Amino acid sequence: MKKKLNMTEMFKGYSDYSEDEYKNIWENSIIVVDSNILLNFYRYSEETRNNIFKILEKLKDRLWIPYQVGKEFFDNKNKVMVNSYNEYDTLNTALRKKIQEAKEETNKRKNNQLNCKIEINNILDTTMKQIEEMLNKEKISKKPKFEKNAIERRMLDLFNDSIGEKIDGDEFEKMKQEGIRRFEQEIPPGYKDDQKEENGDYYIFYSMIKEAKDKNKDIIFITDDVKEDWFNIINGEKHGGRNELLNEFYKESNQLLIIYTSDGFMEAYNKNLGKDLVDERTISELKTIRNIRNKEYHNYFIKKDFDKLNYYKDNIELFENTDKEELLRTISLFIRNMDIPESDKERLYRDLRLARHYSYPDSGLANKRLKRLINDISDCINFETDEKVADYDKKFDEMYRDCLLSLKNSRTKSSQLETYNLLIEIIKEHLEHLLKYPSKENYYTSHKLQGLLLKLTEVIKDNNLYSKRHIIEELNNIIINEKTFIVN
Repeated sequence: MKKKLNMTEMFKGYSDYSEDEYKNIWENSIIVVDSNILLNFYRYSEETRNNIFKILEKLKDRLWIPYQVGKEFFDNKNKVMVNSYNEYDTLNTALRKKIQEAKEETNKRKNNQLNCKIEINNILDTTMKQIEEMLNKEKISKKPKFEKNAIERRMLDLFNDSIGEKIDGDEFEKMKQEGIRRFEQEIPPGYKDDQKEENGDYYIFYSMIKEAKDKNKDIIFITDDVKEDWFNIINGEKHGGRNELLNEFYKESNQLLIIYTSDGFMEAYNKNLGKDLVDERTISELKTIRNIRNKEYHNYFIKKDFDKLNYYKDNIELFENTDKEELLRTISLFIRNMDIPESDKERLYRDLRLARHYSYPDSGLANKRLKRLINDISDCINFETDEKVADYDKKFDEMYRDCLLSLKNSRTKSSQLETYNLLIEIIKEHLEHLLKYPSKENYYTSHKLQGLLLKLTEVIKDNNLYSKRHIIEELNNIIINEKTFIVN
């Protein structure tokens, strides 16, 4: 007779582990490292890399990786090395651009206002030359070695005898089909990567369950993939390993699972095992690299999906009946993946529900609603902006500052009214521009500008021209806000 589970066992992944369970995990579990962690060793500074290697070498007897992790590491390591090497050129270009902007800012001043322009420009030129020399020197020393390099050798020392066997035959086909099913039904892990042909995240999860069951041990899994198919994401923040995964892991293996990011693991290591503590600078770099990589990943897929959404909008009449449901599902997934406040997501979801409600009785109305919804989504997307946005930023910054100065100096109603009307025209132009270059920051800027536009309209309508102090404060707040004018 099958043993009846109590509530704690039924929902093991949804509640905190006991102190004894947590202690046992840290003392005896298998420690599994994801492929993105291994690849990040090519992105870390030498000091951080050596610090992390030292910690992993202390834990060597407990380390293990699934076959899929090894495969992803060797499939991608050369590309990561090249990208890291090319970062020197990217940084050099970005710094040169900043130096040029500083020179342009200096040259705006008239000679009688700034007598030391030549000296400042000479210092900037010398500084840029020194920076280039330093970057080139370091770049030469970091040229990728595609044969067995020092990082790869240390990696092999750690994992050469601690890797799972390749899963093949009927077992692989069964695992593959389950991974695809999870894509389709949005079951973690891996469904956030549904642009891929195979669910590699599920292969890793499946292999960990198998290893935990065979060895009768709990597992600590370290990954810098912080999408919601590995972690609980609540109101935009990460809160521990995804409950469904922890629960499934326990039911399938009768063992416990903890999921950490690289920096989260090192902080927990300091608390639970650390005799030689990991320093804060190392942990900070781990966090920085993780955030950069996840932002790049997010932007890559959000751009691909946005292209798909625009195709749907331009060809929306082609989507009828069952095809319309596929379109609605795609829009729903896109909204969920957007990096915007929950209140704005709920607004977009509400509009989507209205579009779904009207889809079949009146497809013409539904199509209009869907087009408008996709346009609204484009206002909120977290893209990197185009380079030419920087020129527009300067343009609007200067116009706002001119209006601010004009308001401060105005002494008559007519001069105030003239400035208010000019400011309204500038704001309208700026809002139009921001719509062309959607990003999270520009989305917030639009809200601020729309608020000021509404206030200006009311002031003119009520002929309350002597409330300029409030307009000046709000305009000044917009100008000094660092998120208002976004430069790449």
